[in-house]
Amino acid sequence: MTVVRITVITDNTAVKRAGTHSEHGLSILVEREGKRVLFDTGQTAAVFEHNTRALGISHDFDAHVVSHGHYDHTGFLEGLVRERPGLPLFAHPGIFERKGVCENGRFRYIGIPGDISIIQKNAGLHLSREPVEVVKGIRTTGEIPRIESSINPRFCVQREGGTEIDPLMDDQALVVETERGVVVVLGCCHAGVINTLEFVRGRWGDNILGVIGGMHLRGADTRTLSRISDYLKEIAPDFIVPMHCTGENAFRFFRREFGEKVRQGGAGLTLKIGMEVEDGEANKG
Repeated sequence: MTVVRITVITDNTAVKRAGTHSEHGLSILVEREGKRVLFDTGQTAAVFEHNTRALGISHDFDAHVVSHGHYDHTGFLEGLVRERPGLPLFAHPGIFERKGVCENGRFRYIGIPGDISIIQKNAGLHLSREPVEVVKGIRTTGEIPRIESSINPRFCVQREGGTEIDPLMDDQALVVETERGVVVVLGCCHAGVINTLEFVRGRWGDNILGVIGGMHLRGADTRTLSRISDYLKEIAPDFIVPMHCTGENAFRFFRREFGEKVRQGGAGLTLKIGMEVEDGEANKG
């Protein structure tokens, strides 16, 4: 039986007594059949390094996947490349754009921190808009079609001619095969929850066992949350772990709608997925 283990390294909250720190960021380790795939590196090197030590996680990853090119998902990216030159790094080619937030006529950079040229020169880059198998049973979604609009005009990209709205087409998720269906691991889900899950269903089948990660629903109104909730009821995943940019209001809404199927996330959360979904040791005590 194939067992998948998912461990949250960085999140906005931390599991009580796991010894981890929290920050506004996301990093998740996915282990399947002896392969270890890192999905994002959180906002800061300090928290990433502290939490991997606290959780006993070595940096001997087989590959790294970048969900999108924002600072809260790439904080240790340069550090990881310096530490592990040549480590396979899978991402959309748009991650290196000069990304920002535009408000009141001003541009504020929120892209990848550090020296991007070091990453470009020393990482084992695999840049693709299409889905890519990272290791057996773990693949990227690649660029996600936007059936429903997901554009937030605050996000922009700086180019030679000025700034323009950033549709964040570099946003992608991970699809992880298990014995009972796929688990979808979200970064920030700028592509939209429904768009992302519909793309996964159309490409890899209807059986979505679980969804974990950021859903970018802070500030979402009740109508939006209800539409997503109705959709999730239709596809009926066994578990939902809304984290990072999902927001407390959305978490409470989904918890009311789905009860114990909605699990609390946090740095240190570990899920062991075989024929059942079990909490790992980091969640206990």
